Amino acid sequence: MKKKIGLVPKLIIAIVLGILIGQFLPESICRAVVTASTIFSTFLKFVIPLMIVAYVTMGIADLSQGAGKLLIITVCIAYGSTLIGGTASYFISSSLFPHFISDGVLEQIAATADNSLATYFSLSIPALLDTLSAVVLAFVLGLCLSTMRGKEIGNTLYET
Repeated sequence: MKKKIGLVPKLIIAIVLGILIGQFLPESICRAVVTASTIFSTFLKFVIPLMIVAYVTMGIADLSQGAGKLLIITVCIAYGSTLIGGTASYFISSSLFPHFISDGVLEQIAATADNSLATYFSLSIPALLDTLSAVVLAFVLGLCLSTMRGKEIGNTLYET
């Protein structure tokens, strides 16, 4: 019987293999991989806000009338959990890190910060929206479409 490996173990295996293989491959091949990774990352930064606008808008537009209260409660829970998580991580890291990170370690990190391989070339693809703007736009468009459904123009906009 074939056992399936989950996503996280696959990622860990890929990272370890990348580190091990990267130690022995010629620099030219590693730079080609870094170039491909950089281009893909730039493309993702362009596409993700557009995907947020498309999918979140349609998800909210699919909500029935009067779902605005539920949406506001969901936004408040998400924002509150972000604030609680960020605050907790700050206090935990500020209390734990000084105990096991010395000045020497910080100097080593600073010294190796700019020692990564350069790409052969790069593409500049600026995002049309940043992520937060995409989320806000998607909420506004989704609420408008949800409110206008049942009317002629609302149905036309929703179906296109």
